[in-house]
Parts: sequence; C-alpha cells; structure tokens
Amino acid sequence: MIWQAEQIEKSYRHAVLSGLCLAVGENEIVGLVGESGCGKTTLARIAMRMERPDAGALLFDGRNYAEYPDRKAFYRQVQMVFQHPGEAMNSRWTVRSILEEPLRNLSEVPTVVRNERIAEALDSVHLPASLLNESPRNLSGGQAQRVNLARALICRPRFVILDEPTSALDAAVQRQILQLLRELQRGSGASFLMISHDLKALAEVADRIAVMHAGRIIEECLPGQMLRLEKLTAR
Repeated sequence: MIWQAEQIEKSYRHAVLSGLCLAVGENEIVGLVGESGCGKTTLARIAMRMERPDAGALLFDGRNYAEYPDRKAFYRQVQMVFQHPGEAMNSRWTVRSILEEPLRNLSEVPTVVRNERIAEALDSVHLPASLLNESPRNLSGGQAQRVNLARALICRPRFVILDEPTSALDAAVQRQILQLLRELQRGSGASFLMISHDLKALAEVADRIAVMHAGRIIEECLPGQMLRLEKLTAR
C-alpha cells in the first residue's frame, strides 16, 4: 500500500473520526464517499499533515508520518487538489508563477529545466501555453481546476488527495475533469484518493470505493456494485 490510515481518532467538541481505517494501493484510485459532516475533509487535512490525529497512525510508503521530519520531502511525494479551484490559487500570480512555485520550493529541478516542466504540466491537462501569463481571475472554473491538477502533479508525487474536485463545476465540465483524472492517473502512475459526496462521479473513475459514515469506514465496494453502494450512502 502506498498510503494507510490505521485506527485514526479525531475529536473537536465531539468525535469526528472514530477508529477510521483506510488504505490506497499503488497505481490505484480509491473513492471516498459519505454524507456532509461525516469527517471526509478532516481526514484529508490529517492526511496532508495540516492537522494531527488524536490517536492512530498514518503511513506513507510503509513509513510512519513521524519518520518524515523534512516536510519538503513529504510534500514532494504527497499533494492535494482542493474543492474550490479559484480560492486555491493566489490571484496576484500568473499561471506560470503558480506552476513554478512547487518546483522552486519542493523540487531540485534546475532553473533551466523549469520552463520545460511547466509546459509539460500544462499540456498534460490540455491547456494552451497562451494561458501561462494569465491571472487565475481570467480562467473558467474548469480551466482553474486543470491548473490546480497540473500544479499538484508537477513535482511527480506518488500520492494525490482530491477533495471534491468536481463539485464546484457544472455538469459538462465535471465529465471532462473526471475523464482527465483517469488519464492523469494512468499517465503519472500516482495513486489518488478522491473524496466526494457524488457516488456516480466516483463510480466513473475509482477502482474501489470506501463508504464513510459517522467518522469510520463502514464498507468497501467495487464501482460496479452501484445498487449496494446507493443503499449504504442513503443511510
């Protein structure tokens, strides 16, 4: 397994995660579905080291998170794509600056190679090079999310968390982004954990779907088991 959560507990004023266990394998897309408030985003924040669990263990590539004291080394391997693409980017930067930032801060890619990597990243999400000098304010929602995907993958991480990556987009753009996600996963060889409340969207791209309820995983199913999944998520 590339990533594992083992018996994760997290409470604020009440329990949010209760003995949660979940794993993502190499070259796999795992969908995580559950109702609002079940703890999906809290799990994502903990997985990205934005918060600490109260108990339990998180492992990446078989190593406990505590064994990654160098956060740069960790974030070279683990990245995240957020729900609202416009809010996830600095509106004062250009698309070029947004894509260059992880190369500059996380990677050891030489300066002379950065332009090539930026061009490759933009091409991988099917955006023209003419957008490099644009502000995020001038991008459509679909374009902005494609830039976010390019930024997450530009350092060639092995594990990417997608937190509701299509929920802020209209139906036609959602379908395009879902197709792109599967294409990117195959092309990059990275593993994805895609968090969503949209079961049908997950069924289109996921190899396996975990159902979350009240802070724990209650079932794991294959996408073809839609009827069973729909009954579980209707709880």
